[in-house]
Amino acid sequence: MSALRVSRLSSKLTTILNDKRSKFNHYPYIYSALVGTITFGSTLAISTYAQQNLLHVSTGSIPPLPSLLGIGSVAIASLASHYAASSFLMLSLNGKRNQVQQYGTNERGY
Repeated sequence: MSALRVSRLSSKLTTILNDKRSKFNHYPYIYSALVGTITFGSTLAISTYAQQNLLHVSTGSIPPLPSLLGIGSVAIASLASHYAASSFLMLSLNGKRNQVQQYGTNERGY
């Protein structure tokens, strides 16, 4: 592929990605999934660190305690990731709505 052709393809791709009225702009959804995933993982990492170093609980501890702490930490991580992803998506779509109102609405109502 020649350098000129790559340059033209690159500029077309940039134009498509920067188009504010594009119906195919799924970045808020991708970013919100990424935010939820990072929140879930970091919450579980902090919980695991706290269980091991602060509470001194491991799999060899008294039988119901590790299971209950594990269930609780996964539930808390799930709620935290849900709220983080939902909040990020709402903020992103509200911003998108405000931008699109300058140009008119599309069939999704944004």
